[in-house]
Amino acid sequence: MDKFSVLKKYQNIKGKRSDSVKLRWISWWATNIIWLILFVLGTVIVWMREIDGAGVIQTPMLKLIAFLVLLIAFIIPIIIQVVWLILNLRAGRNK
Repeated sequence: MDKFSVLKKYQNIKGKRSDSVKLRWISWWATNIIWLILFVLGTVIVWMREIDGAGVIQTPMLKLIAFLVLLIAFIIPIIIQVVWLILNLRAGRNK
């Protein structure tokens, strides 16, 4: 094997790695956008409704409580996204 064939193989491997990192970043951003849309839709539904599913008239205090419950429910995906971000940063740095 000559130097050029080894260099070409290395560049091919390196190119595949960068594509992998790009794909990870694209999927990370897409997932974040989906979570953001779901959170915004949930927030709009909570703040715009006047009567909830049980038939209770929604006061501003009850809307705030429902919003806090929604916020707590979204803490788990936020933690997962932060861990995924850290892994992406480390993978990008290593490659």
